[in-house]
Amino acid sequence: MLVLASTRTIPAMLPESIRILYEAGFDSVDVSYNNIERFDIDYPSAYSYFRAALQEASRLGVKPLTLHAPWEEYYLIMLGKNIEYAVEEARILLDMAYSYGVDVVVFHPFSAQRVGESRVVWLNKKFFALLADYSEHEGLSIVAIENAERRKPWNSIAAITSLARSVGSQRLSVCIDVGHANINGYTPQRIGEELEGVEPICIHIHDNDGREDKHELPGTGTIDWEGIASLESIVTARYHVAEVDCNGSPRLCAVKARIATTVISQLYLKYQA
Repeated sequence: MLVLASTRTIPAMLPESIRILYEAGFDSVDVSYNNIERFDIDYPSAYSYFRAALQEASRLGVKPLTLHAPWEEYYLIMLGKNIEYAVEEARILLDMAYSYGVDVVVFHPFSAQRVGESRVVWLNKKFFALLADYSEHEGLSIVAIENAERRKPWNSIAAITSLARSVGSQRLSVCIDVGHANINGYTPQRIGEELEGVEPICIHIHDNDGREDKHELPGTGTIDWEGIASLESIVTARYHVAEVDCNGSPRLCAVKARIATTVISQLYLKYQA
Protein backbone atom coordinates (compact mmCIF):
# COMPACT_ATOMS: atom_id res chain seq x y z
CA MET A 1 0.00 0.00 0.00
CA LEU A 2 1.35 3.42 -1.03
CA VAL A 3 -0.10 6.81 -0.15
CA LEU A 4 0.41 9.34 -2.95
CA ALA A 5 0.09 13.10 -3.12
CA SER A 6 -1.82 14.31 -6.17
CA THR A 7 -0.72 17.17 -8.39
CA ARG A 8 -4.28 18.51 -8.11
CA THR A 9 -3.41 19.81 -4.62
CA ILE A 10 -0.85 22.18 -6.17
CA PRO A 11 -2.48 25.13 -8.00
CA ALA A 12 0.15 25.30 -10.71
CA MET A 13 0.71 24.07 -14.25
CA LEU A 14 1.23 20.33 -14.36
CA PRO A 15 5.05 20.18 -14.80
CA GLU A 16 5.53 22.83 -12.09
CA SER A 17 3.28 20.94 -9.70
CA ILE A 18 5.52 17.88 -10.09
CA ARG A 19 8.56 19.97 -9.25
CA ILE A 20 6.92 21.56 -6.19
CA LEU A 21 5.90 18.17 -4.80
CA TYR A 22 9.43 16.88 -5.39
CA GLU A 23 10.91 19.85 -3.53
CA ALA A 24 8.46 19.11 -0.68
CA GLY A 25 9.94 15.62 -0.37
CA PHE A 26 7.57 13.48 -2.42
CA ASP A 27 9.25 10.83 -4.57
CA SER A 28 5.98 9.26 -5.85
CA VAL A 29 2.91 11.17 -7.10
CA ASP A 30 -0.45 11.01 -8.81
CA VAL A 31 -0.58 13.03 -12.05
CA SER A 32 -4.00 14.65 -12.39
CA TYR A 33 -5.90 16.11 -15.33
CA ASN A 34 -7.30 18.63 -12.85
CA ASN A 35 -4.11 20.68 -13.27
CA ILE A 36 -4.80 20.92 -16.99
CA GLU A 37 -8.49 21.72 -16.68
CA ARG A 38 -8.12 24.42 -14.03
CA PHE A 39 -5.94 26.49 -16.38
CA ASP A 40 -8.42 26.17 -19.27
CA ILE A 41 -5.98 24.33 -21.51
CA ASP A 42 -7.62 23.40 -24.81
CA TYR A 43 -8.30 19.71 -25.45
CA PRO A 44 -5.82 19.32 -28.35
CA SER A 45 -2.99 20.46 -26.03
CA ALA A 46 -3.88 18.26 -23.05
CA TYR A 47 -1.62 15.33 -23.91
CA SER A 48 1.36 17.62 -24.46
CA TYR A 49 0.99 18.83 -20.86
CA PHE A 50 0.83 15.26 -19.62
CA ARG A 51 4.02 14.48 -21.55
CA ALA A 52 5.78 17.57 -20.17
CA ALA A 53 4.81 16.59 -16.62
CA LEU A 54 5.96 13.00 -17.09
CA GLN A 55 9.25 14.21 -18.57
CA GLU A 56 9.75 16.49 -15.57
CA ALA A 57 9.04 13.60 -13.21
CA SER A 58 11.60 11.48 -15.05
CA ARG A 59 14.19 14.27 -14.89
CA LEU A 60 13.70 14.66 -11.13
CA GLY A 61 13.50 10.94 -10.36
CA VAL A 62 9.87 11.17 -9.21
CA LYS A 63 7.69 8.10 -9.81
CA PRO A 64 4.34 9.03 -11.45
CA LEU A 65 2.61 5.85 -10.27
CA THR A 66 -0.97 6.83 -11.07
CA LEU A 67 -2.43 9.18 -13.65
CA HIS A 68 -5.95 10.55 -13.93
CA ALA A 69 -7.04 10.71 -17.56
CA PRO A 70 -9.17 13.57 -18.92
CA TRP A 71 -12.83 13.57 -17.92
CA GLU A 72 -15.44 11.85 -20.11
CA GLU A 73 -16.14 15.05 -22.10
CA TYR A 74 -12.68 14.84 -23.66
CA TYR A 75 -13.31 11.40 -25.14
CA LEU A 76 -16.90 12.22 -26.12
CA ILE A 77 -15.53 14.34 -28.95
CA MET A 78 -13.81 11.29 -30.43
CA LEU A 79 -16.77 9.07 -29.58
CA GLY A 80 -18.89 11.21 -31.90
CA LYS A 81 -16.87 9.78 -34.79
CA ASN A 82 -16.89 6.15 -33.62
CA ILE A 83 -15.98 4.14 -30.55
CA GLU A 84 -12.74 2.82 -32.04
CA TYR A 85 -11.58 6.40 -32.58
CA ALA A 86 -12.19 7.20 -28.90
CA VAL A 87 -10.38 4.03 -27.83
CA GLU A 88 -7.42 4.93 -30.05
CA GLU A 89 -7.15 8.31 -28.32
CA ALA A 90 -7.12 6.57 -24.93
CA ARG A 91 -4.49 4.12 -26.22
CA ILE A 92 -2.18 7.02 -27.00
CA LEU A 93 -2.39 8.09 -23.35
CA LEU A 94 -1.75 4.53 -22.16
CA ASP A 95 1.34 4.28 -24.36
CA MET A 96 2.67 7.58 -23.06
CA ALA A 97 1.87 6.84 -19.42
CA TYR A 98 3.48 3.40 -19.43
CA SER A 99 6.63 4.68 -21.13
CA TYR A 100 7.20 6.95 -18.12
CA GLY A 101 6.45 4.32 -15.48
CA VAL A 102 2.76 4.94 -14.72
CA ASP A 103 1.21 1.82 -13.19
CA VAL A 104 -2.47 2.81 -13.20
CA VAL A 105 -4.47 5.14 -15.47
CA VAL A 106 -7.88 6.13 -14.07
CA PHE A 107 -10.82 6.92 -16.36
CA HIS A 108 -14.30 8.30 -15.81
CA PRO A 109 -16.85 6.14 -17.65
CA PHE A 110 -19.34 7.65 -20.10
CA SER A 111 -22.56 8.56 -18.29
CA ALA A 112 -26.16 7.91 -19.32
CA GLN A 113 -26.65 11.68 -19.45
CA ARG A 114 -24.02 11.88 -22.21
CA VAL A 115 -24.59 8.72 -24.24
CA GLY A 116 -28.15 7.68 -23.39
CA GLU A 117 -29.61 5.16 -20.95
CA SER A 118 -30.28 2.60 -23.66
CA ARG A 119 -26.63 2.14 -24.58
CA VAL A 120 -24.64 3.38 -21.58
CA VAL A 121 -23.69 -0.08 -20.31
CA TRP A 122 -23.00 -1.57 -23.74
CA LEU A 123 -20.89 1.38 -24.89
CA ASN A 124 -18.76 1.48 -21.74
CA LYS A 125 -18.26 -2.27 -21.81
CA LYS A 126 -17.01 -2.10 -25.38
CA PHE A 127 -14.78 0.93 -24.71
CA PHE A 128 -13.10 -0.55 -21.65
CA ALA A 129 -12.91 -4.06 -23.13
CA LEU A 130 -11.03 -2.74 -26.15
CA LEU A 131 -8.77 -0.59 -23.99
CA ALA A 132 -8.03 -3.36 -21.48
CA ASP A 133 -7.39 -5.85 -24.28
CA TYR A 134 -4.84 -3.47 -25.81
CA SER A 135 -3.16 -2.93 -22.44
CA GLU A 136 -3.08 -6.67 -21.76
CA HIS A 137 -1.68 -7.48 -25.21
CA GLU A 138 1.03 -4.81 -24.94
CA GLY A 139 1.71 -5.26 -21.22
CA LEU A 140 0.87 -1.63 -20.41
CA SER A 141 -0.60 0.22 -17.42
CA ILE A 142 -3.67 -1.05 -15.59
CA VAL A 143 -6.91 0.71 -16.58
CA ALA A 144 -9.15 1.68 -13.64
CA ILE A 145 -12.78 2.83 -13.71
CA GLU A 146 -13.72 5.46 -11.11
CA ASN A 147 -17.14 5.80 -9.48
CA ALA A 148 -18.77 9.08 -10.48
CA GLU A 149 -19.71 12.06 -8.34
CA ARG A 150 -23.32 12.18 -9.55
CA ARG A 151 -23.73 10.96 -13.12
CA LYS A 152 -25.70 7.74 -13.39
CA PRO A 153 -25.34 4.82 -13.43
CA TRP A 154 -21.67 5.11 -12.43
CA ASN A 155 -22.32 6.95 -9.16
CA SER A 156 -23.06 3.42 -7.97
CA ILE A 157 -20.09 1.37 -6.80
CA ALA A 158 -22.02 -1.79 -7.63
CA ALA A 159 -22.40 -0.54 -11.22
CA ILE A 160 -18.68 0.05 -11.81
CA THR A 161 -17.68 -3.26 -10.20
CA SER A 162 -20.25 -5.02 -12.38
CA LEU A 163 -18.84 -3.27 -15.46
CA ALA A 164 -15.29 -4.33 -14.60
CA ARG A 165 -16.39 -7.93 -13.96
CA SER A 166 -18.28 -8.07 -17.25
CA VAL A 167 -15.09 -7.25 -19.15
CA GLY A 168 -13.10 -9.81 -17.16
CA SER A 169 -9.60 -8.54 -17.90
CA GLN A 170 -6.64 -8.60 -15.53
CA ARG A 171 -5.76 -5.15 -16.89
CA LEU A 172 -9.10 -3.61 -15.87
CA SER A 173 -9.83 -2.68 -12.25
CA VAL A 174 -11.77 -0.07 -10.28
CA CYS A 175 -10.69 3.03 -8.40
CA ILE A 176 -12.98 3.94 -5.51
CA ASP A 177 -13.44 7.64 -4.84
CA VAL A 178 -14.52 7.83 -1.19
CA GLY A 179 -15.62 11.46 -1.50
CA HIS A 180 -17.89 10.64 -4.45
CA ALA A 181 -19.34 7.72 -2.52
CA ASN A 182 -20.15 10.01 0.41
CA ILE A 183 -22.08 12.39 -1.84
CA ASN A 184 -24.18 9.43 -2.96
CA GLY A 185 -25.05 8.42 0.59
CA TYR A 186 -22.65 5.51 0.96
CA THR A 187 -21.75 4.32 4.44
CA PRO A 188 -18.57 2.29 4.94
CA GLN A 189 -20.73 -0.79 5.45
CA ARG A 190 -22.46 -0.31 2.10
CA ILE A 191 -19.13 0.32 0.35
CA GLY A 192 -17.83 -2.94 1.82
CA GLU A 193 -20.94 -4.84 0.71
CA GLU A 194 -20.73 -3.58 -2.89
CA LEU A 195 -16.99 -4.29 -3.03
CA GLU A 196 -17.32 -7.85 -1.75
CA GLY A 197 -15.02 -10.03 -3.81
CA VAL A 198 -13.50 -7.02 -5.59
CA GLU A 199 -9.97 -5.69 -5.10
CA PRO A 200 -9.77 -2.00 -6.08
CA ILE A 201 -6.40 -0.99 -7.49
CA CYS A 202 -6.60 2.51 -6.04
CA ILE A 203 -8.57 4.72 -3.66
CA HIS A 204 -9.14 8.46 -4.07
CA ILE A 205 -9.31 10.05 -0.65
CA HIS A 206 -10.83 13.41 0.29
CA ASP A 207 -13.66 14.64 2.50
CA ASN A 208 -16.87 16.63 2.03
CA ASP A 209 -20.18 17.48 3.68
CA GLY A 210 -22.17 14.87 1.73
CA ARG A 211 -23.55 17.51 -0.62
CA GLU A 212 -20.67 19.11 -2.54
CA ASP A 213 -17.49 17.54 -3.96
CA LYS A 214 -15.20 19.85 -1.96
CA HIS A 215 -12.04 17.70 -1.89
CA GLU A 216 -11.21 18.62 1.70
CA LEU A 217 -8.73 17.11 4.14
CA PRO A 218 -9.83 13.75 5.63
CA GLY A 219 -11.47 14.38 8.98
CA THR A 220 -12.93 17.79 8.12
CA GLY A 221 -16.19 16.53 6.60
CA THR A 222 -18.83 13.89 7.31
CA ILE A 223 -17.07 10.70 6.13
CA ASP A 224 -16.71 7.94 8.73
CA TRP A 225 -12.98 7.38 8.32
CA GLU A 226 -12.78 4.81 11.09
CA GLY A 227 -15.32 2.76 9.19
CA ILE A 228 -13.49 3.27 5.88
CA ALA A 229 -10.17 2.19 7.41
CA SER A 230 -11.78 -0.98 8.75
CA LEU A 231 -12.62 -2.22 5.22
CA GLU A 232 -10.04 -4.75 4.04
CA SER A 233 -10.94 -4.11 0.40
CA ILE A 234 -10.09 -0.44 0.88
CA VAL A 235 -6.98 -0.72 3.06
CA THR A 236 -5.32 -3.35 0.85
CA ALA A 237 -5.65 -1.34 -2.38
CA ARG A 238 -2.30 -0.73 -4.05
CA TYR A 239 -2.51 3.08 -4.18
CA HIS A 240 -4.23 5.63 -1.93
CA VAL A 241 -4.31 9.07 -3.54
CA ALA A 242 -4.83 12.20 -1.43
CA GLU A 243 -7.06 14.20 -3.79
CA VAL A 244 -7.22 17.31 -1.61
CA ASP A 245 -7.73 20.73 -3.18
CA CYS A 246 -5.88 23.90 -2.21
CA ASN A 247 -6.19 27.45 -3.57
CA GLY A 248 -3.32 29.19 -1.81
CA SER A 249 0.36 29.54 -2.58
CA PRO A 250 1.58 26.44 -4.48
CA ARG A 251 4.39 25.89 -1.98
CA LEU A 252 2.07 26.24 1.01
CA CYS A 253 -0.31 23.84 -0.74
CA ALA A 254 2.55 21.33 -0.81
CA VAL A 255 2.44 21.48 3.01
CA LYS A 256 -1.26 20.65 2.80
CA ALA A 257 -0.41 17.68 0.59
CA ARG A 258 2.04 16.48 3.24
CA ILE A 259 -0.60 16.85 5.95
CA ALA A 260 -3.12 14.89 3.86
CA THR A 261 -0.77 11.99 3.14
CA THR A 262 0.35 11.85 6.78
CA VAL A 263 -3.25 11.77 8.05
CA ILE A 264 -4.08 8.94 5.64
CA SER A 265 -1.00 6.91 6.59
CA GLN A 266 -1.67 7.29 10.31
CA LEU A 267 -5.33 6.39 9.92
CA TYR A 268 -4.50 3.13 8.20
CA LEU A 269 -1.75 2.27 10.68
CA LYS A 270 -4.19 2.69 13.55
CA TYR A 271 -7.02 0.64 12.15
CA GLN A 272 -4.98 -2.14 10.57
CA ALA A 273 -3.73 -3.10 14.04
